[in-house]
Amino acid sequence: MQNVSGFKVGDLIIIRNYIDNDWIAEHKMLDYWKDKGTGLIGQMYCREIMAVHPGTNELIIDIPIRYALRTAHGAAVYKAPSVLQEVGVEQLSIGNRQSFAKGDWSEQSFRIESNPSYQCHDSWAIAIAQVCNGWIRQVASYRAAENTSNAISSRMALKFGKQKMLAS
Repeated sequence: MQNVSGFKVGDLIIIRNYIDNDWIAEHKMLDYWKDKGTGLIGQMYCREIMAVHPGTNELIIDIPIRYALRTAHGAAVYKAPSVLQEVGVEQLSIGNRQSFAKGDWSEQSFRIESNPSYQCHDSWAIAIAQVCNGWIRQVASYRAAENTSNAISSRMALKFGKQKMLAS
C-alpha cells in the first residue's frame, strides 16, 4: 500500500482488482472474454483489518486473499460500504407455487418480456447480499399442494452476493 492513513483496526475493507484484456490474456481466456472486462467483476474480497502498520504501510487482515492482485490491474483497497452484521434467516419453510402460464419456456425465452419465463427468471426464494457474519439455518423447502410437478422449487432457491463469513 502507498498509504495506510485513514484505516484502523476493525474497519471492513474491500481488496480488489479490475479485469482488462491484459488480465484476460494472462489467464489465456481471450477467446472467451476479450473486450468483456468491464462486464466482469474481478476479484473482490471483504476483509477486516486486524492491525495497521504506518511505518511500513501495511494492513494485516483477518483472512488471506490467496490470489495476487497487481497494481497493473488496478488493485485497490478501500473501506467497505455499510453492511448488515450478525443477521440471518432461520426456522422457516418455503413453498414455491409452480407457474401454469402457457407460452415459450425454452432455454433463452426469458429474454422476451411477453414470455412467462421472463416473469420467473432471476427470482430467488432467499437472496443475501452485503452481509457480514450472517447465517442460514433450519430452512426447508416443500412442494406446494397445487403443484403438478414433483420439483420442490421451480426457481432458484438461494442467491449469495457480496457477503463475508456466511454460515449454514
